[in-house]
Amino acid sequence: MDPRFPFDPARLPVFYGWVVALLSTAGVLASIPGQTMGLSVFTDSVLGATGFSRLAFSNAYLVGTVASGLMLPLGGQWIDRLGVRPVAFFACALLGGTLLLLSSVDGMFAVFGWSAGGVGAALSMCLLFFLLRFSGQGLLTLTSRTMLGRWFDKKRGLVAAGSGALVGFGFSAAPLILLWWIERSGWRGAWREMAVGLLVTGVVAALLFRDRPEDVGLEVDGGTTLTVDEDLERAAEGSGLDVRGWDVGGGASGEVPDENEMAVKVLDVPRAVAIRTLGFWLLTITISIQALVGTALTFHIVDLGAEHGLAAQQAVRLFLPMSMVSIGVGFLVGWLVDRAPMVRLVQLMLVAEALAFFGPIHLGALPGKAAMVVGWGIAGGCYGPLTVAALPRLFGRAHLGAISGVMTMCLVIASALGPAIFAFSRATSGSYEAALWGSVALPAGLLAVTVVAELRGRDLFAGTG
Repeated sequence: MDPRFPFDPARLPVFYGWVVALLSTAGVLASIPGQTMGLSVFTDSVLGATGFSRLAFSNAYLVGTVASGLMLPLGGQWIDRLGVRPVAFFACALLGGTLLLLSSVDGMFAVFGWSAGGVGAALSMCLLFFLLRFSGQGLLTLTSRTMLGRWFDKKRGLVAAGSGALVGFGFSAAPLILLWWIERSGWRGAWREMAVGLLVTGVVAALLFRDRPEDVGLEVDGGTTLTVDEDLERAAEGSGLDVRGWDVGGGASGEVPDENEMAVKVLDVPRAVAIRTLGFWLLTITISIQALVGTALTFHIVDLGAEHGLAAQQAVRLFLPMSMVSIGVGFLVGWLVDRAPMVRLVQLMLVAEALAFFGPIHLGALPGKAAMVVGWGIAGGCYGPLTVAALPRLFGRAHLGAISGVMTMCLVIASALGPAIFAFSRATSGSYEAALWGSVALPAGLLAVTVVAELRGRDLFAGTG
């Protein structure tokens, strides 16, 4: 599709990257129906309509989400090859269609004569969850964030923080808004109305999304000239690959030109090299821990709150102060992500995660609520800038879709495991406490690994930009 259709972004009086930032934020927010907090408020309604047990429902969610995660590296390649516009439209249309099917899932079971405990019902629910998670949490989110990462460099951290703040507030407010929506239109009507909205969103994305500033004669950051800060060979350290064949400047291939011959120079690391670095996996695992436990807590927040004597509204209301904390922290981390050592930001997120997961163990008491709000707020403030800005800083922009696809695959699979693990803990012990203590151990253990590695002089981000 011609990047100057239906208009030329270069002719606008403002840098189109700012429009991209708003569109990217809107795209991630549009994925809410495919996110855990978008599904969690519908869970009890679907359980009542279909007769599924909570554990069976969580297991179907697990299977569907893991399957969708395994597809996301391919989705990242689609973004690099086809562009963000057709992929975003496809993701919106698929998500909307899935919501329509979910709104009549019990009727579908009745037509085929399936019972909640039967194989047909279980397989169909797995398929619906696969479509929901692949299109929403996966492809639409991946496309929106990849696009944003390609339009900024020096301002990427702050732009990602601003976008992350809006997304964090939207995600935190989503359960309350969706509860109101269900009360107004019913759970079926709410999903059907969202499906219509997603079709409109897909059309807007097809018209307004753009892949790279260079495609329309613009430069990253609205005219900022970039230089290579370090030797190209550093990024290939230990990889055994010849960096002379890498893409430089967003797509040109071949010998690295003289610095004076390039207006824009960006080191673009292939996916094969990126996923061999320790830094990629340290970053990915840290964010995946947040996805795993955060998804589980969101999925079971009403039941978790009831375990500690909280009403549904009281439990859901905790998300709002979390978003307030995450907004302030997000701007700070966004400013730091292009300046501070990446390992320090990762360690900050790990400490916050441990605090956030310890809080729900004592959710009925004020200190427990405070720990959950502060810890989750700080971890959430780290999440946006690190998922959007860290990868292009470390590995460049040319292969960002493919590299982000691998990270997103890990996040989605982790988010699938969380609800099932917590449901198993509830079913076997009658409480979520065992799962919560295990959750605290994950970031605490990884934090200890990073500290020991540094004490031994190990550069955890060697081989990255």
